Amino acid sequence: MKFKFLLSVSLFFLVSVSGLFAQIVVSLPNGSESWPAGSQHNITWTITGFTSVQYTISYSSDNGASWNTIAMVPASPGSYAWTVPNTVSTKCLVSVAETKSNFDVSNACFAITGTTGIDVNEYKQNIVVYPNPASDFIAIQSNDRDDLTNVVLYSVLGNAVAQYTREELIQRNMKIEVSGFAAGTYSLMISTSLGIECKKLVIVD
Repeated sequence: MKFKFLLSVSLFFLVSVSGLFAQIVVSLPNGSESWPAGSQHNITWTITGFTSVQYTISYSSDNGASWNTIAMVPASPGSYAWTVPNTVSTKCLVSVAETKSNFDVSNACFAITGTTGIDVNEYKQNIVVYPNPASDFIAIQSNDRDDLTNVVLYSVLGNAVAQYTREELIQRNMKIEVSGFAAGTYSLMISTSLGIECKKLVIVD
């Protein structure tokens, strides 16, 4: 009887603890947006499960290598009016974090442009990376692969873990093997004659 009671308490504890972690999903900006410096845009997110008292919103202008705190906010209403800083870059990301291990980041990089703006067509280039998530390989599809100059794969810490030239990609039939990389979230920086496009890539076992 005592054993059954302890077992029930243990199961209850495990179920209760499993529900303590909120699932955070950043919905905006989520990649390929072009926001002029000085303009105001809403950062939006959703949180399911147990919610903490406050969350930290941060942004990066160097593809996640460093982060700047924007604000500490409550879980609700899931929106924050952000005045975009004068940090011109095409490698920007936004993060909403509960802790250092529980957070979400924009699915791909967005651009912060100068106050006069830039040609958005130089940023959006119809490049597709699939499958995503991937376990064995990824393929890169572009309207004109001759426009590609190189591709760099970055870890979540901002370290370059692989790099391929256009010639190497063509030799590989525009495919990159990822089975040798640890499971996790990566950023794929694709350089072309028009600029740089950033793709979020998830590698699974």
